[in-house]
Amino acid sequence: MKKKILSCLVILIVSITGLSAGDIGFAFEDARFHSDYLAGFAPLYLRVGVDYSGLELLEGQKTNLYVIGGGALISSSLWTNSLGRPITPSIDNTTDVFNDLNSYSKWQGDLSLKLKQGLIQEEGREDEKAFFAVYGKYGFHLTSPHENADGSQSIFLSGSNSAYPDNAGTLSNILQVGFEIDRLDQGDVYNGFNVDGSVIYGPSWLLNTLNGTTDFVSVNLTAQGYLSLLDLKRENSELELVGIYLANRIRADYTTGAAIPQFYQEDPAMGSKIRGFEGNSLGTEFSIVNNLDIRVYGIEFIDNINPVFIAFFDAGYFAGNYYNTQYPGSGFLCSAGFQIALNIIDFAQIGYSFEFPLVGSNMVEAPMLSSLMLMYKF
Repeated sequence: MKKKILSCLVILIVSITGLSAGDIGFAFEDARFHSDYLAGFAPLYLRVGVDYSGLELLEGQKTNLYVIGGGALISSSLWTNSLGRPITPSIDNTTDVFNDLNSYSKWQGDLSLKLKQGLIQEEGREDEKAFFAVYGKYGFHLTSPHENADGSQSIFLSGSNSAYPDNAGTLSNILQVGFEIDRLDQGDVYNGFNVDGSVIYGPSWLLNTLNGTTDFVSVNLTAQGYLSLLDLKRENSELELVGIYLANRIRADYTTGAAIPQFYQEDPAMGSKIRGFEGNSLGTEFSIVNNLDIRVYGIEFIDNINPVFIAFFDAGYFAGNYYNTQYPGSGFLCSAGFQIALNIIDFAQIGYSFEFPLVGSNMVEAPMLSSLMLMYKF
């Protein structure tokens, strides 16, 4: 599961308040940080833009047009070596994969245009979300050569072009289509469900060999359900006294192709979806993960700010070749743990996460105890 650091709080506050004038609103999509600057607390990379809702392509249905862009210096870690062999604890636990040799920096810029069309609108919904919507999206990504800690322009001297087609920089043109089903009541305690799916397509013929090579397709399906167990308010107030609910997410991804850029490997990778394992690790063609939370919210002294305790259990399976290689991998993983945090605007938590692999090994082969982090809710 993705985790963002504390300084993202300012961005979230701006995005949630929805700075808008008329039919134009502020849109926030993503933020990333660089571990070498301000101890990792500087949100150097932001994806922000505008949301225009003045269109009505279908009578009585909501239409949104998004223009979102961003760019900055970002950092990440690699889990496939120069020969395209996956780095795993079972074969690399005596190497120095935990130092700067598997980390890199690069400049990344991107711009996307997205059209979202509601098809079924439920009357009386305060958030004005469509029950069923479809969308289409075009985006391009421009990245500089990867740089390792000593400033060299290549992390690996051989073999890296096949495992990392954007190692020397790339220009990628990406198409995406998807759907969303939303039947979620987002009060202090969640109740309901939502489902979304998408196909991301970056073929080589779409001018994706001009600088580097991009050639892949990725299919995603995510279903999330929520069940309210207890929702007590303070006396003579709408502020929460105590709230408890179950949250469950199932996510499946299939990503394949001859040249999957690093920036599209991170999100569907097994390690990015299951807690207790390093993000961006165990990236194979297919993976499916179930994340189960029980969330307990304490007294709300200020609107939308209250303490929260989360106990979780994650389980998943991955299979297929590791990205851009002929090396197959498969396995079942599960983990459990808990999070103690402060809930902010019912969108994210600032706190500590204690994550324990139960089946399978992470890179450090030990429980993962986080530093102060900002963790997005699903």
